[in-house]
Amino acid sequence: MIKTIKQILKEGVDFPAKFPKEYFSQKMYSEGELIKERIKGRQEVVDNSGRFGLVKMTEMVQCWVWTRTDDGVKVLVLHRHKNKGAFWQPVCGRVEDEETLLQAVEREIEEETSLSEFEVGDEFFKFTFDRDYLTNELIDPVTEHVFSAEVQSQDGRAPEVDILNNFSDEHDMWRWVSVKDALKMLKWNDNKLALGKFMEREKL
Repeated sequence: MIKTIKQILKEGVDFPAKFPKEYFSQKMYSEGELIKERIKGRQEVVDNSGRFGLVKMTEMVQCWVWTRTDDGVKVLVLHRHKNKGAFWQPVCGRVEDEETLLQAVEREIEEETSLSEFEVGDEFFKFTFDRDYLTNELIDPVTEHVFSAEVQSQDGRAPEVDILNNFSDEHDMWRWVSVKDALKMLKWNDNKLALGKFMEREKL
């Protein structure tokens, strides 16, 4: 039987270990539906990417991947598929259970870009949102922690990025652009504000 998150929570499904409500996020799963399956005698959740597990969705990371080229500083922006919002964004993703913020940043960069050599800086900004990015419905507050990661240019050019290895299949395009162009392309004000903080930090 397939149910939405709201239906599952409303019915008070008996998840193991008094499974807390905050482990669900309408933000991350609003595009798909959850499937209940009984595995080894326990009720687990399978998301629409096919990954098993129980994920706490109260923290996310955002990372501005950047490089210095012969044409100046470039930042990486990724375009989400049409059914996932069709907007440009930096590397973003959830903090998985028992994962540090730094580990989450490094994993998300590798998953979304296939880049493996980069230097992540300290967290320099964070913000909280409580609206689903597709439906605008209220959700439990989510805190997004913002980082930057520098990658080395190759012969004065930004490195190639591979978005096809991302199991979540989130993006259909990527571009290295100037900070000025990125500000024009971004949809969300929080992303624009974070990029502005990045510019201040790097004195761009």
